[in-house]
Amino acid sequence: ATTPEQDHQSGWLRTTGPLPQDPVIHAAVLAYVTDMSILEGAFRALGSQRHAPGSRILSLTHTLTWHAHPDLGEWHQFDSDVRAVAHGRTLGEGRIHDRNGQHVVTASQVGLVRLA
Repeated sequence: ATTPEQDHQSGWLRTTGPLPQDPVIHAAVLAYVTDMSILEGAFRALGSQRHAPGSRILSLTHTLTWHAHPDLGEWHQFDSDVRAVAHGRTLGEGRIHDRNGQHVVTASQVGLVRLA
């Protein structure tokens, strides 16, 4: 297994408009935002780009663990790391913190990565 040199990425997220207070909608938004973005570092580790012609990525598992219920209308920091890349598989983990630094959600993902 290789540990990517550029295994960490960080970004900020919030919705551009109000969301219904339904927690299922908030979960769906965070699932969408975190899906595949956790694994971006795998392509850098392999010397490629995610959207290079012929490159493919497939999610095998994607989990969200809730530590609090974030208000997605407010800014949140999303830090993610690729933990390993080996034999076409990659493991990534992400952490979402609110603007006060509270860890509100942990995301993890295992995927298959194929380069062109």
